[in-house]
Amino acid sequence: MPLALGAAYGLSRWPRPWLQRAAVALALATSVYCLVAVIPPTFARPPVVAAVPAEAAPLDVDFAEGLELLGARVETAEARPGDWVWATLYWRGGSDRAAVAPLVHLELFGRGFERIGNVVAYHGRGGWPAELWPAGGIVADRIAAQVRLDDPAAVPVEARLAVKLDEDADAQDVGVVKVVPAAWPATVAPLATLGEGIELAGTRLTPTTAAPGESVAVHMRWQVDAPPGPADLHLFVHLGDPSAGAAGPERRASDGWGVPGAPMGGGRGVQ
Repeated sequence: MPLALGAAYGLSRWPRPWLQRAAVALALATSVYCLVAVIPPTFARPPVVAAVPAEAAPLDVDFAEGLELLGARVETAEARPGDWVWATLYWRGGSDRAAVAPLVHLELFGRGFERIGNVVAYHGRGGWPAELWPAGGIVADRIAAQVRLDDPAAVPVEARLAVKLDEDADAQDVGVVKVVPAAWPATVAPLATLGEGIELAGTRLTPTTAAPGESVAVHMRWQVDAPPGPADLHLFVHLGDPSAGAAGPERRASDGWGVPGAPMGGGRGVQ
């Protein structure tokens, strides 16, 4: 009320009456637009569909809360930190569903199964909880989680999108999304080329000296001049005198990125 009174007083002090009328008309038009074009789609109930569409991945997962997840369609193929990853989940409520509507936990997992995004909400963006659904109907609920990453070295990654109805339960995978850096690092002259289009751009050891039995971390920066394909990439690391071959046991380590070669497009690098 004080703000409205202040605005009215300010408008009354304008010297030209047409400016007052224009300001009032603009405010009225903004209010009408929000009532007609913004609020209805934002708070609309999820649609009830006859069947799960063909483009959705079939799941058929029963939850203890009496809901069945029939399928999911991940709408966001590629995202950057700060972007929203959208998915449509196809639910069906049974007669034994819980009396209290459960919360939906949509989670995004990156490297090392670290959670890099999540949202917790009732179905229908909070406007249509499961206890109000028609029995046996298939509800297409659209929901999104925001990618939150503080470490730029945590991307690119093929992130897992998962859902659960209980905070303490295990999440059910519903799809994947490619998360890439906000800006790819510049390419440099490579130290070596391994395979087709895969280049080793730099290395760093931590620590630089070690005694027998101690571990040495090898930090490597990679870049590609052409997409290496969809196959998962594995790394073989040997420790020893370069002139004498490997002096220690072969150590095999997966990339640990949770990302196959496909998300690394030509001219891009990761570390």
